[in-house]
Amino acid sequence: MLIWAVTRYGLSVEEYAQKNPAFSKWINEERKPTFKQLEEFANSVYVPLGYLFLDEPPVETVPIPMFRSGGGSVSLNVMDEVRKVQERQEWLSSYIEGNGIEAPSYVGSIATDTPIETTCQTIRNILGLSLDWAFKEYSMGDAIRKLVTRMEDSGTMVCINNMVGNNIFRKISVSDCRGFALIDKNAPFIFVNGGDAQVAQTFTLIHEFVHVLIGYESGVGDEDSIINSSDDERYCDKVAAHFLVPEGLFRQVWTGDTEDVYTQLARRFKVSRYTIARRAAELNFINRARQFQLFAIWKNEPIPHKDNSGHPPFRTMALRRISPTFMIHLSNAAHANKILYLDAYRLAGLKGDTFHNVVGDKRQIAR
Repeated sequence: MLIWAVTRYGLSVEEYAQKNPAFSKWINEERKPTFKQLEEFANSVYVPLGYLFLDEPPVETVPIPMFRSGGGSVSLNVMDEVRKVQERQEWLSSYIEGNGIEAPSYVGSIATDTPIETTCQTIRNILGLSLDWAFKEYSMGDAIRKLVTRMEDSGTMVCINNMVGNNIFRKISVSDCRGFALIDKNAPFIFVNGGDAQVAQTFTLIHEFVHVLIGYESGVGDEDSIINSSDDERYCDKVAAHFLVPEGLFRQVWTGDTEDVYTQLARRFKVSRYTIARRAAELNFINRARQFQLFAIWKNEPIPHKDNSGHPPFRTMALRRISPTFMIHLSNAAHANKILYLDAYRLAGLKGDTFHNVVGDKRQIAR
């Protein structure tokens, strides 16, 4: 069980023994760990203490299908974040149903044989967005905030986070997960990896919102690789690309196959260059060979340094990670004695004082 716990964490026995020399003696049965040492060990590898006393390791599976270009198993951090969001969803769904709160009517309302443009227009109707909405937004950040606000207003919870809960030591790699959707008729949830480039976040938001519309749970890895994806994944990709880069607008502004054009159009449509190249190929402005040539060139470019200065206040970050609408419902429930404050703190992943500081005046929770 000790070896399983370390392997599950992502290290070999030798690697973990370098961090904890006593571990080798436990494995070789030269010395038994104390209960206190077992507690510290379990915390260090993020495994429930009780698991260490089982006769054999439990079978663990991620609750949603994950499609990643790199293949392989889903990381522990991704699994744990999915479970955290799932727990919030189960509580919120029960709370909404039990209190007669209006639930979104669009969950599972379309099928994957619905024409792409019909689904795009459905999304615009739900979110109240015009065809050229992105052109009116000053920055990528503004576009993301617009999409998140409209989705939350429509009844879908959105969490933008790059770690497990609020644990800065448990970052979720973009290569492991760009986003996922958890489907529920009362409380659909979307998770977007906040460590991803903002141009990719807009695509992930719409991709996962389409999952909500078709009522199919899934998580995605690389935006530019759909080789191993299912038919549902490919449909969500197509809708996201068509919604974010409408054909009519694209034809009006396309001026040729140059690097400047891809960069400029990506800024106007608030998407990545990958999405612009993909739409150019779909509309026969370039061929598929040129599309994948561009993908290969951009993928090998150095990743720009992310400026970490000027972070928003913790309260803003916490609401973004958890979902503002979820926090409103959680605060209302605790205030009405429909959930214990201790349980509310646990669901939010926040300690008492911090929880109340984040909630503040629930009528003024900003998005």
